[in-house]
Parts: sequence; structure tokens; C-alpha cells
Amino acid sequence: MESPGAGSAVARCLYLDCRRNWPDRAHRRMGAQNCLPATGRVVAPARGQQSASGSNVSPRQFHHPDFVERVKSIVSETGVNPRLLELEITEGLLLLDIEDTISKMEKLKQSELGIGFTLDDFGIGYSSLAYLQRLPLDQLKIDRSFLVNIFMNKNDAAIVRSIIALAHSMSLKVVAEGVETKPQRDFLHKLGCTSCQGYYFGAPKVAKDLPFIPKTTGA
Repeated sequence: MESPGAGSAVARCLYLDCRRNWPDRAHRRMGAQNCLPATGRVVAPARGQQSASGSNVSPRQFHHPDFVERVKSIVSETGVNPRLLELEITEGLLLLDIEDTISKMEKLKQSELGIGFTLDDFGIGYSSLAYLQRLPLDQLKIDRSFLVNIFMNKNDAAIVRSIIALAHSMSLKVVAEGVETKPQRDFLHKLGCTSCQGYYFGAPKVAKDLPFIPKTTGA
């Protein structure tokens, strides 16, 4: 969500984070942090959808020799606008083969596709700033763990400030995960992070309850 500024009461949906979920033993649906990412599947933007769709990609899936061709094939078969598709990678993926990671990202981003890339859960992994400046990224996601105690732990607050400043200095978009209260939203907004996701904006929904239903295809 793009959170509203002062004096505004309207939030705009910019991004759809797609995950697989199922009821627990008590037939309750789990929160987004307990869901499996939509790994092994690429969730393509639905016809008429203006917000981007994000699909998590596992290290095993990303480093498959045919990954680039599979993604291109999915885009061709579905006829979707690839510029509304953002693939989310984690810092752990970088440890396996940084050169292969960069090569595949550039092939999907610099071709006619123009697919975007997000570095998910930023700040809790092992990525080097030297690697970060080489990756053709579009966006950083601040991990929810830094938001939980942001008003009680000065270190968490300092980390969030640093990540937002780093993203801005590299001309990257930045999204905060796990925003559950208005004070959290306001704190982030003052730092220049206006894109947030979390229960403050709404609980996770099943696909059939969305105003648009994303297409899901095997990858």
C-alpha cells in the first residue's frame, strides 16, 4: 500500500504480494508471515490490474538452468504486461552464485520484458553492500522484525532509518512489511517510506475476495 500523507485519508494499492496458504488445524487461516511464498509458481497480473504482482522465487528455482526461459514462456503464454511483474529474491539466494544471480536478473530486466526485482526481508540476511550495488534491483523490503519494537528499541529504529536512507541514495523504492499501527505508519512516512504492507491496511485475503484475481501459472 502507498500510505496517505497528512490530511489525506486515501491509501492506494501499489503491489500485490501473492502467497500460498491453507487453514490450520483449527480451520483458521494463518497470517502472511506464516504462509509459504508462491514458490514454484509465477503469479501474473490480471487483466486490468494496475498494481504490480510480486512472486517469491526460491534459490533452487532461480538457479535452475532454464529459469529465464521459463519466465519468458509464462509471460508469452499469458499475454500479461511483464512490467507489472516483480520477482522477489532473498539475501540467501545471493550466497549461492552471485554472478549467476546478476546475469539472470539482467537478462529479464534489460530485455523487452522489463521485469522488476525486489530484495525481500532486507537487513536480516548476509548480503554485502558490495553485492547490493551490483544487483539490478528496483526495490528493498524492510523485514517486519524491525517494526515490532521500533518505539522501544533504538537499534531497530536506527536500522530502519538506515535502510530507507540507503534505498533512497541508490534510487530504489522501499517497502516496509508488517505495519500494524498508525504510529508505525506515521514514523515510516516521516522517514520517506510511504509504501507499506500489513494489517494496518487490511488482513490477508484469498484470491476470490480480491477486486481482481491474479492469474497463476506453473513455473
